[in-house]
Amino acid sequence: MRQFALAGMLLFAAACHSAGQPASKATDAARPSILLVTLDTTRADAIGPDAADVATPAFNNLAARGRRFRQAYATVPETLPSHASMMTGLYPAGHGVHENARTVGPDRAVVAERLKQAGYRTAAFVSSFTLARRFGLSRGFDVYNDEFPPGQSERSSRDTTDAAVAEIQKQSRRPLFLWVHYYDPHYPYLPSEPFRSRYLKKPYLGEVAAMDQQLGRLVLQFERVPASDPSYPMALFKRAQVSVLLNEPDRAARIQAARQHADRTTRGLIERERLFQDARTP
Repeated sequence: MRQFALAGMLLFAAACHSAGQPASKATDAARPSILLVTLDTTRADAIGPDAADVATPAFNNLAARGRRFRQAYATVPETLPSHASMMTGLYPAGHGVHENARTVGPDRAVVAERLKQAGYRTAAFVSSFTLARRFGLSRGFDVYNDEFPPGQSERSSRDTTDAAVAEIQKQSRRPLFLWVHYYDPHYPYLPSEPFRSRYLKKPYLGEVAAMDQQLGRLVLQFERVPASDPSYPMALFKRAQVSVLLNEPDRAARIQAARQHADRTTRGLIERERLFQDARTP
């Protein structure tokens, strides 16, 4: 969960720097759709190009075209408080949730509220009861889907992706903020086929591989989200989608290379990102 989710938080900052202002037709076209995916109980050594004994091509593809943080850590090693920090930008001492089965207080603003105020269509699809709406993270979401099979407290990444894709395919002229939470690599480890047979002796890795397949489906569909304005360049959406990107030592060289090959729109986006990052550096 660490690498992808925390990289997604970087996009929140970029999209929300003016979120307190009402949305207008003039600014709608300048706002990217945002996809945040959080991977529950996913070890850093079990996903990505450096993972051993498991293939995660969808995640690897994101890593190859984005920024990847190798030293990103969850604020708490539990699902709800960790997500509360991502959604509020606060440490547990600030949002008050130190363990599962607690509630984020209504006095703590969450990112979906800010993005909705900024004119975004907001939707969330979670895969575990641990993140059910009763625990306070649903505020600001037009859609907060926490529906599980009868008698169960979780659902597969395939079921969650099916629901999220249906939402993505809805027609809207507003930019979309979509949060999708996957829970597959959580005990008990019972991957679906063909991953069960493929990882028979390492079922945890089978769960990761199955989740990665659904991540690929999700990103493919999200890349088809239409711009909020017909003339808006798709390059901006690609900046939003690629949220697991390079580590800091490679940043200057990669940005320089991108400048040399990008079109005018993408060059402007890269420069805006650099200025934004520099402004946040103490």
